[in-house]
Amino acid sequence: MADQAIVRANEQTLTVPDAPEARSLLEVIAKAAANPLVDVEKMKELLAMHERISAGQRQTAFMAAMARLVPKLPYIPQKGSINIPGQPQRKYAKLEDLDRAIRPVIAKEGFSLSFDTAPLEGQKIRVTCRLSHEEGHCETKQIDLPIDQSGSKNATQAVVSTVSYGRRTLTKMFFNLVEVGEDDDAI
Repeated sequence: MADQAIVRANEQTLTVPDAPEARSLLEVIAKAAANPLVDVEKMKELLAMHERISAGQRQTAFMAAMARLVPKLPYIPQKGSINIPGQPQRKYAKLEDLDRAIRPVIAKEGFSLSFDTAPLEGQKIRVTCRLSHEEGHCETKQIDLPIDQSGSKNATQAVVSTVSYGRRTLTKMFFNLVEVGEDDDAI
């Protein structure tokens, strides 16, 4: 009986072939579901167990890919600048420079990024980033930001500027990216 799975239902024993016909837990569940003697609650437990196992496998694949990816990620140059009269020029990494530097590297490990926004009360916006892996696991980070009213932006430009800042920040957070010259504001 080593090659068979046994499911007890209503004091009767149902034997489901395990190998070579049923090669996965899902196949065993599918065969058992076809039998009217199988307890529906036990089927639900088996399906929940399968989902937990699958989720764990997807998360493990995600973490393994991240471990391979991190050492390959570059430092990001600060090619953008903010010029406000009477203040020192501030430099930052542009979104396109971040994307250009990391997209090919993250794609090789099966990762992709997607973003969303939602308006909040008090002239704020929530920017959300989802990092997805080809195996099906994903993680989400979000940041709530005040709408950028600096400079001479109109209302639309202020929102776009805020979203761009949020996307840059969340991308850097997910991959622990460092901008060249980023830590120059210490006293």
